[in-house]
Amino acid sequence: MPARPPQREPVRLRYWLLALGVLWLIWITQRPTPQKIDARIDSAIALATACKAGEAQAELIALKDSTATPAQLQRLQSALNDADAACARKRARPAPKAARPLAREQAQSARNLLADARQAMARGDYAAASSKMEVCAAMVDAGNRECSVLKAKADRLQDQLRRCLADGAEWVADRCQ
Repeated sequence: MPARPPQREPVRLRYWLLALGVLWLIWITQRPTPQKIDARIDSAIALATACKAGEAQAELIALKDSTATPAQLQRLQSALNDADAACARKRARPAPKAARPLAREQAQSARNLLADARQAMARGDYAAASSKMEVCAAMVDAGNRECSVLKAKADRLQDQLRRCLADGAEWVADRCQ
């Protein structure tokens, strides 16, 4: 009688379930959430206001392939359009002949405005934070990316707060309840 070839043991059910559990865990931790998408949009808006239109446009294209909503994409597109016009005006201005003095005081003013804006956001006063960051970006330090990012976040949260309250819901800890 000829010898039978050894048969392979089938993969057990527990290993299949373990593999499915690992895949589910990876999906849960890596899926794009609205907060992650909003953060990417805020970052792209900051790039646009810093006159880095190419990088901001690349982020818009990448977001179109993600699960970003049309409203989120429209918010970014309108910010890109506004920033493009502002950058065109900046390019049209003549360059200053010498570097501005008092750079140390200017940096300190930017840090103070950032700290004040963070405190205002912690209190839920997004409009005050936005106006402080507008001053920071326009008058104190036009190239400060942190001012632009914080202003975009404050504006986004202020819009969400208005919509939340208009719908009759409560605003708690930066979220609509």
